[in-house]
Amino acid sequence: MRFNVLDSFRGLCALFVVVFHAPFLWHGSDNEFVKHSYLFVDFFFVLSGFVITFAYEDRLDSCRQVTRFIFRRIGRLWPLHVFILGLFVGIELLKLILIATTSYSPQAAPFAGANSIPAIFSHLLFLHSLNVHDSTTWNVPSWSISAEFYTYIVFAAVCLFVVQKRAFVFALLCGFACLGLYMWSDSYIGATHDYGFLRCVYGFLIGVFAYKLHLLINEKIQEVKSCSIVNGVELAAFFSIFVFVSLLQNSAVSLLAPFFFAFIVVVFSFEKGVVSKAMNTGPMVFIGMLSYSIYMVHAFVNVVIHRVSYLMEFKLGLHIHSVVNKSLLDFGNIFLMDMVLFMYLICIVLFSWATYSFVELPGKKFFYSRMS
Repeated sequence: MRFNVLDSFRGLCALFVVVFHAPFLWHGSDNEFVKHSYLFVDFFFVLSGFVITFAYEDRLDSCRQVTRFIFRRIGRLWPLHVFILGLFVGIELLKLILIATTSYSPQAAPFAGANSIPAIFSHLLFLHSLNVHDSTTWNVPSWSISAEFYTYIVFAAVCLFVVQKRAFVFALLCGFACLGLYMWSDSYIGATHDYGFLRCVYGFLIGVFAYKLHLLINEKIQEVKSCSIVNGVELAAFFSIFVFVSLLQNSAVSLLAPFFFAFIVVVFSFEKGVVSKAMNTGPMVFIGMLSYSIYMVHAFVNVVIHRVSYLMEFKLGLHIHSVVNKSLLDFGNIFLMDMVLFMYLICIVLFSWATYSFVELPGKKFFYSRMS
């Protein structure tokens, strides 16, 4: 069984994260929803907890099963992660070549700062969300898969060693993670390289309980005869996403985000209303299939765009960065920039389709076949 609608939501949320990081000055640049769309990473964590609990909780009862589970998780995350990391390393090598052969002077020295050589090894071992660096490094969004990988291990260990009071242990760990974020993270739910692991554990375990709630109300939802009730709940839930994300501030209140996303996951896990029908259409399912690739490739595309734009300024004397925000490109017409953003999203999807087809899927099949 697959939760196709939830997969589609994962793809949609991945696009929201892409828009949040988009290197352009467009009409939505100062929109509160766009500025807070980093929160959709917490939707990923909650959904991951929901789906992993559905697929694995009752199967992780031996060391062999846990080993198989972890190996399959590596196969799901690592191949694409390493491929994109290799592309980033290639950019640094290209900078070295340009420095040696031209008068080009990059903004940052090759293999310095966030792109240091030691950080390559922490990425290869999924360590870069465990507060081993002073900032996010290399492929910035990949901190979340580092956090997720070690959260899988925590989940599997609890499933293996705790039987009688497992829900209590999950609740205890969830509470500890939330308390840790409250006490130690200056950005609360916005933690990344420093306390990203706690953020993931918190959201993931809320997702575990979301699945339990799904099971509890599954029979009741079957008895609902009125389509208008189901449609109303789904429409209200869908539009509440935009309200909640827009209004949420960078404060302790942001720690409520995983609970809100758990509500969204539970509502759409039944796939019964008009919104679910829309999310279960071909294009949305396609975006959902590409969600991991979309999330992982977009930072690399952004870096390429910045490098090319700075080269154009260096070689051609152009001034194409915003006067207000030097990190954003601005071609002088806001409507043109809206179109540029749309084309950028199309390019991200096409690139993601390629990485899904030639890297993510083959890599996953390779690892899965070794543990079949």
